[in-house]
Formats: sequence, structure tokens, C-alpha cells
Amino acid sequence: MEPTPSPESSPIKSPCPSQPSQSPVSSPIVSVVSSPIRSIQSSPVRSVPSSPYVEVSESPYLSQASQLDFFNGQVKRQRLDCMETNQASYFPGLSNVDHCRQLFTNENLKESVASKDQDLATNQASETYLQFGNENAGVDNSNNGNGMTLSAELQETNNDSIFNANTEVITYHTTRERKTSSSSSSSSSSSSEESYMSTASSSEGTQSEKSSEGSDSDSDLSEPEQNVSDDDSDSEFFSPKIYDGCQITEDEGVLFLMDMFTKYKLSKKQMGGILKGILKFIPEGSNFPRTEYSLFERVKKLSPVALEKSHYYCSKCHYYLGTVEMKCTICNGESHKFFQIPLADQIRNLFENHGLADLIDKYNADRSNLDLSNSYADLLDGSEFKRAHVDGQYNLDLMGHTDGISVSVSSNVSLWPLEWVIAQLPPTLRFNYVLVNGVWLDESKPYMNTMMKPFTRELEDLRENGVQWTHPRTQGVHTTYVTAPCFCADAPARAQLQNILSHGGKYSCHICEQKMKKLPPPPVVPGEKKKARRRVYTFEEREVLRTAQRMEDQGSEARRTQIETGRNLKPVKGVKGPTELSKIPGCDRSTAFFPEYMHLILCLLKEFMTLWFEKDGPWSLKEYRDAINEALKKISVPDFITRIPRSTEDFGKWKANEFRSFLLFFSLIILSKYMKVDYFQHWMLLVAAFQLLLQDCIPESDVIKANLLLRVFCRTFAVLYKHDYYTYYMHQLCHLALTVQRHGPLHCNSAFMFESFNGTLAKFIHGTKNQGKELVNNIRIAFGVEAVRARVLYCSAANKPLTAEFRNEITHFNFGEEDMKLLHSLKAPLKAYYRAVIRRETFTCSLYTRQKKRNNFTVCYNSLLSNNNFGEIKYFCKSSDSKQIALVKRFDIDHCRTFFHHESGVVIKNIIPIKPSEVTEVIALDAILCKVIRVENFVCLRPNKYEYNL
Repeated sequence: MEPTPSPESSPIKSPCPSQPSQSPVSSPIVSVVSSPIRSIQSSPVRSVPSSPYVEVSESPYLSQASQLDFFNGQVKRQRLDCMETNQASYFPGLSNVDHCRQLFTNENLKESVASKDQDLATNQASETYLQFGNENAGVDNSNNGNGMTLSAELQETNNDSIFNANTEVITYHTTRERKTSSSSSSSSSSSSEESYMSTASSSEGTQSEKSSEGSDSDSDLSEPEQNVSDDDSDSEFFSPKIYDGCQITEDEGVLFLMDMFTKYKLSKKQMGGILKGILKFIPEGSNFPRTEYSLFERVKKLSPVALEKSHYYCSKCHYYLGTVEMKCTICNGESHKFFQIPLADQIRNLFENHGLADLIDKYNADRSNLDLSNSYADLLDGSEFKRAHVDGQYNLDLMGHTDGISVSVSSNVSLWPLEWVIAQLPPTLRFNYVLVNGVWLDESKPYMNTMMKPFTRELEDLRENGVQWTHPRTQGVHTTYVTAPCFCADAPARAQLQNILSHGGKYSCHICEQKMKKLPPPPVVPGEKKKARRRVYTFEEREVLRTAQRMEDQGSEARRTQIETGRNLKPVKGVKGPTELSKIPGCDRSTAFFPEYMHLILCLLKEFMTLWFEKDGPWSLKEYRDAINEALKKISVPDFITRIPRSTEDFGKWKANEFRSFLLFFSLIILSKYMKVDYFQHWMLLVAAFQLLLQDCIPESDVIKANLLLRVFCRTFAVLYKHDYYTYYMHQLCHLALTVQRHGPLHCNSAFMFESFNGTLAKFIHGTKNQGKELVNNIRIAFGVEAVRARVLYCSAANKPLTAEFRNEITHFNFGEEDMKLLHSLKAPLKAYYRAVIRRETFTCSLYTRQKKRNNFTVCYNSLLSNNNFGEIKYFCKSSDSKQIALVKRFDIDHCRTFFHHESGVVIKNIIPIKPSEVTEVIALDAILCKVIRVENFVCLRPNKYEYNL
């Protein structure tokens, strides 16, 4: 389909039937001498399998289904304001505190933490199937005709939150063991390193049902070691009750108040007023904090973060002035400051107090058991991470992020945090351990070479000297070396960090050197200001990729020309000069950045909707806009999609997750009725490519296929639409497949989780003066809050088994004659219910009418005769002997309405056409695998299990 690219062209090759798929090509320029790369296997995760009715070859990674037993959980959107204190209530078998210390011992390191839940998904469900087997044996499921491998995976993913909660408790408790065995450390410093979760500080009980899935289940708990601290040290860990007879502990009370502080953006003075009111109900003599000062000091003492460092810069020329406040020696401007929170302290705290070493060991062990060498399942599978990684058991690779956040509507002040995530952590836990490294708070945007200067020095030191820490279990001393090979940022921030022209410039692409072309000047409208000429790209089969050496030479030439001529800076091929990022060990200036797909979808779909609904042409959908709006408003989505579909009249106000849902789930079903065939087939190419690149695990063959689909989409765009609309974001589609080869699947390197984290950081700012210092102090308080949260989770972990819970009984319910035939083996009297909480996720039935905009009853489930069926829950039922089941009305799959691209034959596997049937099945609650998205007569599966609550 494409000519053979030149040596400097994109390394993605067209598929060749006579040769196997090639491995990803790393950057042609290595900015630092990299150490030998360890043999890294792919991540133990799978994509959601394709629809069973499509007769296409399955991806090769699906054959490893039996081995995938760890971290197969749908990612819980763990924002700082939605962590729930009852998260630890799902620890079956946790009987005493010493068990916590033993979860990640060497003996258990190779055991699957999902063993219990897999037994639950097979044995317990099979028990119920046998019970109702006689009634359901006559049900014909042959029309499903599938061999999907979805069931085992989704059964595991629905239990994924258990490991998340276990991790918080176990990793925190290792601190207690280390404290008792290391008498040299002072009590104040030891308590200040108790816990660090992810700078989360607020909790909302109702949101736990929306973000109900994290990582895989807990493992069998082993016997305690002989050298575990005694009962006296354990008793220090438990917080006393507020007063005799009170139902909550002091830690729970403190956590409740601190969650209110963050969630409702309260000031400290307001917290003091609330505290005074609460103290009126507490008897005298309690140790509960009496003032707001003592409340915040109690939390701050648990923070593991050392004092921040202040750095100064000129407010006029943005020249870096150092760590001493002074006037600029160049322009005599006043100095402003930004803050640095040391990375070494945070990394040491994660290893010593949060079991980071055990998490890395477990993740590496599971990856090494899988042979997915030609697939991309995580950041570690990208060529850039393999190139930059320093060989060593606990060496870390970081992915950075920075972006502007508006602090308030009435202020011009913007917040630019610098954050890092650890690539060696599983995707389900990665954003629980965000490292906040810097804070820039000013009315002006940061000059990145100034802002990044102290952080590049710190990263150089971490690469050269490392971080020393003591293993909490073995007491061995380790040194961790750190590299940072990539950066996640939107287009303006990418341009500033790379020091190149922004996305409207002549050479604005950060990956290739293609030149934009200027359009003819628009006609002048009398009475209006003359509009500037726009620049657009053209589609080219071959692209000359940027290299670090050429970019350095181009930047030096631009600066030299400026000095020699005395004129304004004239960039060379878009490069304006050197960048501080080149000094970061392992960071290649030309390959460290990628088209971040959250912002790409946001901007690209806005442009398409502008064409469809506001521009005239053969592509126009203006006359069908009302019908499309009605179709969108009728869609009821599950609660893992946080935003309900809105009218296209407001598409200018849509968020990125709304555009994502429209692209992946709604657009094909709705537009198929109104869009012309050629334009609809063209749009299908984009949907298919994104679904391929968003899989849990992407084979090399799918990367090549997605690259071809995107290039056909871009090539055909100029024919169907106009060259005038071939913008920067259309051009970035040509580099998406290369992004996967360099940095892993799109869901691993997107900004969705970072943006959510930044939104919560903005809540930490309450006042109007010294906002930067206030934010840094509140971040330290947030670290302390998570230490308190870990203590609360630990103390509430025991005696709370993982069981299903029914809610909202249906009074005077008439089961009906047909249903009673299915339920005759249950012991009367029977009770019917509207809702059930299964594995911390709330399901409803079709009779539950209070949720009119939500559909939490359309599910994928296993039955006695077949797996991976689709249907809707009629109601939940409980017998007098406490047996719990659900009645499900099954859907049949309508193969004739499958979406596929005519020219390429590519099938849209995640959108499955259905038709109603008269078959009702009785299933165990554990046979319910997951919720699916119902759009008219289709059900839609998520392309991966990590992007959750979007």
C-alpha cells in the first residue's frame, strides 16, 4: 500500500507476507551511553478480545490467556478526591496483623495474587450452574457461536480492586517492622515516613461505585516470620477510639475532616469552626485535636517529604537566578520563585514504607513468564524505555508531565506542576505513586529552560549517584539509579520543552521535519479585521524524522545567526535553540515526546464536528443535527463513563472523555444512518485504528495495520474534504503508530490520569496570597493524609469478607409463572431486589427506574452452556437460605449488521450488534463479568481495562 520508506523515514514497515513483523525501531540517536538492556518481556495484560461472531484470526497474544493472572484489573480512576476509606473491606482471610507483613515475602513472590478470585470465578460459579443445570439445560446458546476468551479475563478484572487495597495496607505495615528493627532512627523522622500514596487527600463515598475496579485479587496469606515485631509495637499502630464507647477511632475522625478540607476547598479557619462544633459532642479528656493548628500539625508530622527548595527567576526576562532571592543582573527585574520537592526523598519513602521493591519484583516476575516479545503492553515495551534503562533490579524509568492549570476563573494565575510516574509499576498502580517534583505558580507561563534547570540537575545526580534506601523486609541497602526517557505534554507544552515552534509554525511537528504551507489570504470582510493566513500540512508518504544531533545543530545555527546579525531569532527547521531536556540522562530530545492522544482526540474531533455541523460541503450533516442530538440524548451509559452524552450544540464545551466516548462507542452507530457511504467508510478507518492502538496488548501486526489505516485515512481526507482543513492534528495521526513503538500503547502514555491529578492539585489552593507556598504545604499535608488513610485501612481490614450485597428490596413482587419454573429449586420465601453490589461494583436491574440516564443492567456474563453472553438483568433474587442469583434476559448476536471497512476488510470488533430474545437464564452473581455499553441495538466493549471512569 505504501512505497518503501527511506532510511530516515518512519520505521514502521508495511506488512510483508514473506517476512515476519519487525520489532520496533528505537531512536536513531542515543543522547547518552545506555547500559545493557535487560531482557524485558511484555506486560501481563490482555486486550479485550474481539467479538465472537467475527471470523477473523485472533491476535497472537490471546493464546497466553491461561498465564495472565496478575494485574488484570480495570484501572480505577484514583483521583485525590475519590479514594474511599472502606477500600480495605475486601481482604478475605486477613485475620491478624502479622499476615500483612508476609504478602510479599520471597516465598510468595512467584505466587499469583489472583488465585483466590480465579477459584471464585470457576468453582463457586460452577456450583451454582450445577444447581440450576437441569432448568437451563434445554436452553439453546448455539446462536452465540463464539469461542471468546473474554470470560476469564473479565472475571479477573472485576476483582482487581483487592490487590490495590492490599498493597496500601501491606506496604504501609512494612514501616512498622522497619521501625522496630532500626532503633537508630528517631521517632519523628520515622513517623514522617509512614506512608505516601499518591498525594490524594479527599474521599467521597458515593464515588467508590463509579471507580470500582483496580488491580487483581489478594493472594494466600503466609505464616508470620519469627522476627516480626511484638504485640507492643503492633498496638502502637492501632489508633484509639475518640472516647470510650465511640464507634470511630481518632485516625478515622482526622481522615474525615481532612477529606472535607480538600473536597469542599475549605480554609483552615473554616476547618477550625467545624472542629469546634464537633468538639462539643466529644467528652473532655479526649486526645482528639482541639484546634485547627493541632489538626494540621498531626497530619503534617506523618508526611515523608522533606522541606521544599525555592528557586528564583527574573519576572521580566525569565533568567534563572538561583536559590538566593536577588534582582536580575541583566534587566534589573524583580525576582519570582518556584518550588522544588526533592525526588530522592519521595523515591526512598516509596521503597522503605510502601513496598515499592516488592511491587516491582512481582511485576517483573509476571512479565518474565510471558512470551510477548513482539507486542506492546506497557511503557517498558517501548523502544525508548529499553534504550534508556540502566540494568539493575530496582532502577527506575520515569515519565514526566507538566501542563497549565487555571487556579480560579477570576485570576490570571496559572499552576504548572512537574510530575513523574514510575514505569516499573503496573499500570493499575502507577498513578497511585505520582511523584510531585516541582510547582510553578505565576501569571506568566514558565520559560521551560528556566523551570527545568534545577530538575535536570537533580535527575543527573540521581542517574550518577542514585538513591540509597533500606529494604524494609531484608534490611539490605540498595542504590536505585533513575532515568527519564519521555515526557507527556500537550502541543504548546511540547513546543516549549523542546524549544521549537508551536503547532502553528512553519516547522511545528516535533517528530518530523515536514514543512507547513500557507493558505491564500481569506477574503476581507468590510468592517472586520483582516485575518491572518493559516498554515496547513499536506499528506506525504515519506517523512524525514528528527534526530537529536540535527536538532542540536539547528538550534546552535539559529542562535549563532541571531548573534551575528543582531536580528530577531530565526528558527532553523523550527528549532529555536538548545533545551535543558537534553541534559536529562536517557532523554533523547527528538524522541522523548509523542502525540498525546487525549489532547489529540479533543482537538481533532472538534475540527470534524465543526466541518459536519457548521461548514457547507458534501460532508455536511446540518440537516440531520437534530436527529443526531436526539440519538445522543437517548443513550444511557454505565457509571464507568462519568459524563452523560450531550447534544452536539454544545460540542465546543465537550471534555476529552466525551469526545473519546463519541469516537469509540457512539459515532459509528449514529452516523451510519445519516452520513454518506464514502464519508462513513472513511470515518470507520479512524475508529478502527484507535481501537487497535488502545488494546491492552498490541501485537506488532496490529501496529502495522493501524499505521496503514491511519495513513489511508489521512491520504483520503484531502480528497473527501479539503486541503484547507488538513491541520497539525491531522498530521499527528501519521505518527501514532510510531508512538506505540517508542512509548507503548496509547492508554499507557495518555494525559487522562495526569489531568485528573492536576485538577485535584488545584483544589489545594484556597487563598490569594503566597499560593505557591500554600500549595506545597498542602501537598505535604496530603502526603500525611494518605499516611492516616493507610492506618485506617489497616485497622478496618480484618473481618470484612468479600461478599455480594443486595440493596433495595422489591416489595410485594410477583415473580410470575415462567420465572418460578426457573427458581423452583430455591428455598422459599424468595425476595427480589433492584440493586446488588458485586466486587465493589453496583449493578442494577431493568426494573430499577430511578436511574434514567444510566444503564447498569446490560452485562456480559457466563451461563451453563456458553460463555461471554450479553443480556440485561431482570432482577436479583435471594432465597431464605441466603442463596443469591440473578435472572438475565439474553441477547442474540446479529452478525449481519457488523461494521466493517469495505476496501480493507477491517472489522470493528468492539461494537457488537444484538437482537432481543425470549430466553431468560438464572446465573450466579459471580457469573456476571462486567457491564457493557448499550447503544440502540448494539453493545460496546471497552478496548482496554485500564481506562476507567472516563
